[in-house]
Amino acid sequence: MRKWLLVILLLVVLFVPMGARAESNVNFSTVAVDIWPDYDRASVLVIYHYSLAAEVTLPAKLELQIPAQASVNAVAVADTGGSLITTSYESKISGEWAVLTLEANNRNIQVEYYDTYQKQGETVSYDFVWPGNHAVDAFSVSFQKPIDSTGLKLSPDLGAGVVAGDGLTYYNSARGALPVGQKYSLSIEYQKSSDTLSKTVQAIQPSAPLDANVQGRVSLSEYLPWILGGLGGLLVLGGLVFLIFNWRNNVKNSRGDSRKRHVGNVSKKSDLPGNIYCPQCGKRAQPGDVFCRTCGTRMRRDG
Repeated sequence: MRKWLLVILLLVVLFVPMGARAESNVNFSTVAVDIWPDYDRASVLVIYHYSLAAEVTLPAKLELQIPAQASVNAVAVADTGGSLITTSYESKISGEWAVLTLEANNRNIQVEYYDTYQKQGETVSYDFVWPGNHAVDAFSVSFQKPIDSTGLKLSPDLGAGVVAGDGLTYYNSARGALPVGQKYSLSIEYQKSSDTLSKTVQAIQPSAPLDANVQGRVSLSEYLPWILGGLGGLLVLGGLVFLIFNWRNNVKNSRGDSRKRHVGNVSKKSDLPGNIYCPQCGKRAQPGDVFCRTCGTRMRRDG
């Protein structure tokens, strides 16, 4: 009887603790955390990027902790091609934490959740906490500054902000290794008077600097002489057309005036007595003649 009790005790000591140790000894080579307040909701979007250490055997059973009041947005595991695929998980509340249990057959895992912040007037505050339930070889944090926010305070300080390609400012900090049981906290405070979300006003930025080496870029200085030359040629051509048109109009007008003067002269000459001839003998009359000087026939005068 005692032998059977001894065997049972050995099994409990060996196997149950081994299962617990297997879970507690799961560690990560890297954990990168993105903290984005007021990104696409009036809350804090937190994104965990986990990478399992090389010594962890796959598939691995994981228990990941997030705040109990948080709303899970996605739990995903990378496939063989590196693309993240949503996976099933179980959630259980344990004190101030919600424990997400899942099985990972890849070393890269991503968890996203929305957490609530405190807001009094225009002042927004939030405290992020890494629970420290797993060891991490390299832990890092990236904070995205909300659009229209001022008076940002981060504790501990994350250094100077950097404007990224999306037009938003990020504060990044590499904290190094964190052993099991060591927590990490980040206190956030800022002022924000508008309800504008960062996602709605993200600027579209070029993927590379727009300099002279960009493919398809046209430099105006290279083509400016040709453009000016073309405009000058059009002006000269327009001037020539105008001159020719004006000259042709002047020629037409001068010809018309000459014809008018000629007709007028002829009509005037036809009215002179010197142009009147005797109807009988054909002798041209002299000015003032009433009768033909040759045959005495009375001269005919029109009018």
